[in-house]
Amino acid sequence: KIEKKKKVSVSFKAFISVLKRNKPFQIFVAAYMCIGLGIGMYFGLFFIFVDSYLGQGEHYAKLFSLSLVVSLISIPLVYRVIALTGKKWAWGLSLLLMTLSIFYSGQLRPGEDVFFSLLIVKIVFDVGGAMLPMIILPLLNESIDYGLLSNKTERRGLYFSIYSLLVKFEAALGLALGLAIAGWLGFDATATTHGEAS
Repeated sequence: KIEKKKKVSVSFKAFISVLKRNKPFQIFVAAYMCIGLGIGMYFGLFFIFVDSYLGQGEHYAKLFSLSLVVSLISIPLVYRVIALTGKKWAWGLSLLLMTLSIFYSGQLRPGEDVFFSLLIVKIVFDVGGAMLPMIILPLLNESIDYGLLSNKTERRGLYFSIYSLLVKFEAALGLALGLAIAGWLGFDATATTHGEAS
């Protein structure tokens, strides 16, 4: 038992030292943390915004279904864009699309014609979001390969485990943070109607 504990401890220390020397992975984690927190906050508040403010809660499933179909159809086009521009430019384009979508959704006001505008916003966000997995996993692999070349030690499983943990951690933290910020700014989730300021 003592030998096993010692072995795990040494292995963990070695991995931490490898992470300290792998700058591409550090940059990847920092960038992905920002994206993951933002997306978590967006999804944590989006339904409340659609239902409580825009009054489109009954159309929420239809909105997501239509947007999902369009984003799935766009995948071949998205793949071509990534092949033409490269991963880094495509990552920037995907973030730009999602950011524009989030910004424009804040400009929407309740009304009978808001569903179509909301659908456009969601489609733009989902097309940008469809690019992310096709970009992030190859970028993760490049940073892992850098670690392999510079350290001569195979640790792909540990790198991917950290990435998988980050995905879950960021979604939960982003969702909680979004709700906490909204509450801190005066949003009352128990209210039945919400004004523009809320």
